[in-house]
Amino acid sequence: MYVTDSIRQVSMIFDSDWSESIEMVFEGVLKLNLCPSQDNYCSDIAIATMEKEDEIVKFYTDEKESIQEYDGTWIESLGLRWRFI
Repeated sequence: MYVTDSIRQVSMIFDSDWSESIEMVFEGVLKLNLCPSQDNYCSDIAIATMEKEDEIVKFYTDEKESIQEYDGTWIESLGLRWRFI
């Protein structure tokens, strides 16, 4: 993941043994909460949620009803691009 403050863009690459790798670029990042895995746990993402609410793209690494209730990794941005790599 690369974070660039001047253009407020976050790029993430997701690799999987089951399908092609995906690059996601969040543009116009409003909020970013990045949490490392806990001790003795891996950083694999088993479940992720993405939604668009009031023109804001929301992505978080779990099944939660609201980002405000979630203390894990999440992003709020104004746009999103993605591609298979």
